[in-house]
Amino acid sequence: MDKQSIRTAMRKKRKNLSLADKQGKDFLILEHLKEIAVSATHIGVFLSFQDEIDTFPIVEYLFENGIKVSSSKIEENNLVFYQLSSPAAIETGEYGIPIPQSNVKTIAQEMGILLIPLLAFSKGKHRIGYGKGYYDRYLMDYKGLKVGLAYDFQYLPFFETNQYDIPLDIIVTESKIVK
Repeated sequence: MDKQSIRTAMRKKRKNLSLADKQGKDFLILEHLKEIAVSATHIGVFLSFQDEIDTFPIVEYLFENGIKVSSSKIEENNLVFYQLSSPAAIETGEYGIPIPQSNVKTIAQEMGILLIPLLAFSKGKHRIGYGKGYYDRYLMDYKGLKVGLAYDFQYLPFFETNQYDIPLDIIVTESKIVK
């Protein structure tokens, strides 16, 4: 199956989750993520959109535990991270996508952990994203811990990758932490 077919299939699977099932899985992902975030001081978080894993409880948890949080928006075709001043410091950007309401830029080296969205992941911890390459370009120079958030059903043993596909360090699902 090619990447576009995988994207379509995984979006459909995510969309078909019942609200109760999704909330239960999202809660378990947060519980696993707590094990990773325990010693972090600054984490980059994608702000969930539509049927993605709900990252807003993650943002709240991080703030409650004194961990700095940054999130991204697209500027000049690149991801740029901004530090959030609170869990509510979020506005709606283009296409209804949540973005940080901040002008305090975050450089990559400040974030010890970066949470990354994905549509599928492989045994080698490669990811299939949305196809625009924003995260792959950002990850080329990112030196911190790269953590993908996914549901178990998003696992595929293998899919084609290329030299621009940056593998992740860890994948967190509702049932496990894949290292």
